[in-house]
Amino acid sequence: MIKSGLYIITFIIFCSIANFITDYTIEKEIKNRSPFYLSFASIGAISLESRLDCWAKINTPSTSQELEEKMISLLTYLDLPIKRKFLQFKANQETKTLNYKATKNNHSVNLTIGTDSKNNSYYLLSFKYGNKSHIEEYQRIINKYDSDLNWNYYYQYSGEIGEQLDRLSQQKVLEVVMKNFNAKDSEVFRDTKRLGMTGFSPTISNVSPAITDSGKKYNIEAVTESNARDGKTRVYIGAPFIMKSYW
Repeated sequence: MIKSGLYIITFIIFCSIANFITDYTIEKEIKNRSPFYLSFASIGAISLESRLDCWAKINTPSTSQELEEKMISLLTYLDLPIKRKFLQFKANQETKTLNYKATKNNHSVNLTIGTDSKNNSYYLLSFKYGNKSHIEEYQRIINKYDSDLNWNYYYQYSGEIGEQLDRLSQQKVLEVVMKNFNAKDSEVFRDTKRLGMTGFSPTISNVSPAITDSGKKYNIEAVTESNARDGKTRVYIGAPFIMKSYW
C-alpha cells in the first residue's frame, strides 16, 4: 500500500510539472506571437501575405561602381545569392538605380540602391512573405547593417475572411483589430469600396513610431474590403499605415 501510494504521489507530481511546463510554453508562445497575426486569428481571418518595406537616404552621391559595391555588400550581409545577371541598372537625367530581385525559401526580396541629381543616395528594400512570418525581426537585422543609415519601416499584412461582410460587421472587425493593438483615439474612414480605421498603438511603438497628421498621432491602420465576386472579405493591416502600392 505504501509503495502504491508513493507511485500515485509521484505520478501526480509529474503531471503537475508537465502541466506547468505546458502552460508556461503556451503562455510564452502567445506572448511571443506577433500582434498582427493575433489580430487575424481573433477575427477568424486566414493570413495571406506579410511584407516589410524600408528605405534610407545618404546625403552623398554614388557612382555606378559604388552602387554595385553597395548592392554586393547588402546581398552578402543578408545572405542572399549574388547573381550578377539579376542586377538591373537604369539611368536617366534625374536618377541612376541598381535593382536586384531574388527569392529565398518562402519569401521574395526586391532591393534598389540609387542616386539622384540632388547628390543623394538611397536604399529601397522590400521583403514579401506568404502566410505567417515574423518580418518584424528583419527590422533588427537591417538596423545593424550600417550605423550611418537612418531607416524608415512600413509593415503591410493581408488576410482573408471566408465570407462577405456588410459594413456594420466590417466595422466590428476593425474594432477588434484595434483592440488587439491597444490602439487609442481610433478613427473610422470609408470610401465606396473600403472601410478603414487608424489609431495609435503603444504596443508596437518600438517598431512603428507614431506619425502626426493634422494634429492626430497614429501608427496603425486597418482596412476591410468586401469582394462580391468571391464572397470573401479582405483585411489589411499596416504600420504606420497601408502604402497605396499595396492595393
